[in-house]
Amino acid sequence: MNDAEQDRQPSSLSPIPSPTAGAGSSELTATSDDPAVLRALLDGARERLIFYESYDRIIGENIRRTGELMLDSIAVRDQAKAQAERADSARVEHDAQVAANRREYQALFRSLLDEVNALQSGLDHLQTRLSAALADLGPPLAAVASDSSPAIERVSPVIPAMGATTEAMEAGGAPLLATGDTPMSEPFQIDVIAQGVSRATTALSLQRFLGELDAVIGVEAREFAEGILRLQVTTSRSLSGKDLAGWSDGRGFRVSQEQPRILEIELSPNAA
Repeated sequence: MNDAEQDRQPSSLSPIPSPTAGAGSSELTATSDDPAVLRALLDGARERLIFYESYDRIIGENIRRTGELMLDSIAVRDQAKAQAERADSARVEHDAQVAANRREYQALFRSLLDEVNALQSGLDHLQTRLSAALADLGPPLAAVASDSSPAIERVSPVIPAMGATTEAMEAGGAPLLATGDTPMSEPFQIDVIAQGVSRATTALSLQRFLGELDAVIGVEAREFAEGILRLQVTTSRSLSGKDLAGWSDGRGFRVSQEQPRILEIELSPNAA
């Protein structure tokens, strides 16, 4: 049997069904040849076609809008994904920057700590040298700072009393003889402290003035630092603020302490 004969043989497969009329299609069938009936059927078919066309447009519009919504959702999803990726990248960069800053600050603080340790070591070495130098100088000496030079001006330790004889007498005591003679009463020492002395000339002026008092045997400068002058006066009697009334460079001074062994005064800014 050739191919043509095989094609003419009935197939064993089920035949394809013919399309059936939809609901309401039977209304469009007619067996009458009446033009009026045929025209009515034609009008009904035309109205049904218009309805189907409008319904088809509605379906097409819905499909178009559905497609647009799908595209929008895809775009939003892609945008959200891109933002998430950018956020992850920014977080990674931020963490890396924080770590880099932390390492930089650690290195900076470590360098500062090394400098502080080096400075502390230098200060300890300097303190040791100063202590050794101070020990080599021995007991503290009287010093008066010069106004015009940073060098220290050393004051003569003792200024002898001026005048050949001493007229002052202690109440109930014997008169003092001339300097170098054996005194008839035992001399003693008084600490004279002057606060607010800012110039060396003022300190020397007070030392000379005290040395010129009749009852004073000698004046020794013990300390002059930070505006405080301490003098040790060897005298045959106690001193008071009245004894300094004639000191021209100490105008306006005030007596802050007056005891048998201590006389402390405070100079006014103009007098210092």
